[in-house]
Amino acid sequence: MSKRTLDAFLVTPAAATVKRTKKLSNAESSTPSRATAKKQPDGLKPGQVIDLDEVIDLSSPPPENHRLLLSSSIGKKSDVEVLSIAAFGRDGKSDAEVVSIPVTDPSNATASCSKDTHTNYPFPIPRLSFTLHRAISDSPIKEPKILNHLPHLDLLSFEPYIGIKDAREYGEFLRRELPFYRVEYKLTRFGKETDIKTPRFTTVFGVDETSRFTSDGNMIETSTGKPIAKNKYKTAKPRPIPSCLDELRKSVEAATGTVYNYALVNYYATGSDSISYHSDDEHFLEKEPAIASFSFLGVRDFLMKHKPPGQAKGKAKAAEEAQDPAVTAEIAKAAGSPLKFALRPGTMILMRGTTQSNWLHSIPKRAGDGGGGRINITFRRNMTVAGTENYYRYNVGTGKVWKWDEGKREMALFANCN
Repeated sequence: MSKRTLDAFLVTPAAATVKRTKKLSNAESSTPSRATAKKQPDGLKPGQVIDLDEVIDLSSPPPENHRLLLSSSIGKKSDVEVLSIAAFGRDGKSDAEVVSIPVTDPSNATASCSKDTHTNYPFPIPRLSFTLHRAISDSPIKEPKILNHLPHLDLLSFEPYIGIKDAREYGEFLRRELPFYRVEYKLTRFGKETDIKTPRFTTVFGVDETSRFTSDGNMIETSTGKPIAKNKYKTAKPRPIPSCLDELRKSVEAATGTVYNYALVNYYATGSDSISYHSDDEHFLEKEPAIASFSFLGVRDFLMKHKPPGQAKGKAKAAEEAQDPAVTAEIAKAAGSPLKFALRPGTMILMRGTTQSNWLHSIPKRAGDGGGGRINITFRRNMTVAGTENYYRYNVGTGKVWKWDEGKREMALFANCN
């Protein structure tokens, strides 16, 4: 489903009739096919649920002369919520394929067979509902604001990128369905080893530019197409970006002309969860990295401040500051007076150009529950094996898996989740 855009319509041609059901692509499915499609003498109507028992795999595209049409509502069949989909000819009069898909949550429907799996996922990750698929396909809903009024600052601010209602549903989906980690590690500072506990939940997906995933989840060398060496990654266990995040990645790439191969997700559960001032200018990223940062669920403050004079990276920057006292003064002012953004659900800020090498950003602690929790997604492009080792060490680590417990409305160890 992530390979194409669904054309969803709420009006169905009355002349259309049901021709046949679509067969399961997975022969091992436990869902039996007990019913056959019946001709609808009055045609299909918005909201009508066709009496089928099949669950289908929508990963393959429809025939070239067909579109996918989504019925306008979800109904019940044997106390199971079902979603009806039909493919009609472009003339609106030809025969169609119609299916009903069992779902557990009508507001966020996901086909029971539509899950991404991989040997390095702790559990299958559902794909997006049709509603969320459309929302991302239709994004961005607003043109960005260009923010470049301060030295070395180059931002695009989409407020919002995704509509508020859809952003809320998407944030809830990610919090509920993704695996998270509370990473702990040791760091040596000034010859002394310190235990570090990451003050937020994290997770990461992707692999660097030297490797890529095949359709069956194996990794091959980007340059040769041959399987990677077993010891290429010493500690990291790379895993592909699941479709629920990959659809957003593709949308951002198309909207901004950037390229990404990593998705990092942070969950700030309470106001105590935070990230200190830092810049995403690691050596394994591009020379002037573009970082796309999304916010979902709770509102948190996002602070940015310029690095102090003299800390700008690159000889050109240092020469610029030395030759122009006015620039130095402006930088000093920007370093002392942080920019403050109240990041609302669906907002995306693209930090690009010289921003990362000259500016710092943070999510500070705040009193209270932190707005009920905040999901942050950053897309970035990692160029090296060292970067992959780094990202998985500090965002997955070796600890236990956490997953959202809907009953308790909090993160819980995966084995204890309801």
